[in-house]
Amino acid sequence: MICLVFSMSWKRNPLSIFSSIVPRLCWRESPWGLQTLSLRDRNIHDWITTLLNPVASLDFLDDHSNQLIRYGAILMDVIWFSRNQLLHQGKRDDVCSLIRRIHRLFVEHSIAWTAVSSEVLAVWSPPCGNFWKFNFDVAIRPACSMLAVVCRNSDGLLLFAWTKRLPPGTPLVGEARAALFAVQEACLLSYPLVVFQGDNLQVCRTLSQADFSPDWSIDPIICDIQALLEAHASWSFSHVRRGANLLAHNVAKWAVNENLDGSIPPCCIPFDILCYDNPPTSSMTLLMLGMNECLFA
Repeated sequence: MICLVFSMSWKRNPLSIFSSIVPRLCWRESPWGLQTLSLRDRNIHDWITTLLNPVASLDFLDDHSNQLIRYGAILMDVIWFSRNQLLHQGKRDDVCSLIRRIHRLFVEHSIAWTAVSSEVLAVWSPPCGNFWKFNFDVAIRPACSMLAVVCRNSDGLLLFAWTKRLPPGTPLVGEARAALFAVQEACLLSYPLVVFQGDNLQVCRTLSQADFSPDWSIDPIICDIQALLEAHASWSFSHVRRGANLLAHNVAKWAVNENLDGSIPPCCIPFDILCYDNPPTSSMTLLMLGMNECLFA
């Protein structure tokens, strides 16, 4: 009944989410022990300001705005869900059950957000010394698979870019084909110091760990790659997250949309794709050199 009374008052006044009896009890039992009755006369703008800036508005020692907003959103969702259950199913929740549910969800959501925020941002990094880094990826479409390989040096300068259109297949097979394509292009260049990077964990682990067995669908492709690598002892594979493989990823998507197949001059690649995961200075140098190459070729 309390939830039903609250739902009726909420329709008349959205601020009752803070001042009605059920929300007041839930806020009081929150990690901050907020007494919201004294804040009931504030308008919605003041309430938003309070949640966004609790240090100034609530005399908090630390900024808990993210946690307050998270708790408030869960509180509203739980109470409104309980209200709907009462109206449509006749099921009543006591206040203690609501508070326990809010606390449990708040802890679960906080743990999830902590895990996300603690992840290290993946960015492309230049190879060391005189090494060249080959990044590869694939864009899968119903009609085809578009492989893409990009080669950059230690200055972040894009040296080469290739694409290859193949019949459609699974993402795993496409990633393995892109890796083979990268090694094949590197063999044609005969450069001794090469690092290959892709964002498919299975493909890269198979090519970097001798005891890792690939899926049967890519085993023939992996065998072809390993045969080529035997002649180049200094070449290696490593796995990176998608954020560190964005240039190859975006070139593949751009090439499949534009139906581009073959060697692509760097100056022909749109600037926003070139600088997506490149350091700004390297991107600008890359663009200038590419434009000069096209103008004076």
